[in-house]
Amino acid sequence: MHRPGETIVLEGMIGPRTGLVIPATVVEDAPDILTCFVPDGVTMLRLLPSSEASLPRVMSPRQIEASALHLSPQVWRGKNVLYMVPRDARYAIHARWSSDWAFHGWYVNLQDRMIVQPDRWITEDQFLDIIVRPDRTWAWKDEDELSEATRIGRLSAQEAARIRATGESIVPRIECADWPFSPDIAHWRPNPEWEYPRIPPGWEPSRR
Repeated sequence: MHRPGETIVLEGMIGPRTGLVIPATVVEDAPDILTCFVPDGVTMLRLLPSSEASLPRVMSPRQIEASALHLSPQVWRGKNVLYMVPRDARYAIHARWSSDWAFHGWYVNLQDRMIVQPDRWITEDQFLDIIVRPDRTWAWKDEDELSEATRIGRLSAQEAARIRATGESIVPRIECADWPFSPDIAHWRPNPEWEYPRIPPGWEPSRR
């Protein structure tokens, strides 16, 4: 079990490679939910090409395995995020604020089940997302990425249908203001005694 205030690393995989590394502060490690906080301004790592070329939004298996890709430091700017993952769920719910704590609503990230390890929480993004505004009106995001991932073989048609069905199952919770889609979450704030999260020295990406 991780203790509140402890630093954990959120590791987002892209196939066999680590694509995103974000330091976060543990809020709760409970039997039914994992919760952490990513404050504005943390230094993260993102998978980028060594050249000036930009990566496609959806990479093919060949592009993922290219040796020219590397993890590069970037700053997480302009947002505070409370990151909530129900145990064994294939999604995470992000409550989002600006850097000065204006509430910006929620973001439902469809993803693989979270793998919990002592120094990291590991998952892989599944392309499709849901944007939820503070008034709980919502919209799909990145439907084109889901289609492209299916077209190039990152997903099967059955997997894509399962991902969309997972998103559709969350919509009733959004519309009836079921927690955490409730107005009171806008008032959440981190414990001021928590240390600012940083990627620990010597931390190494996962291999699979």
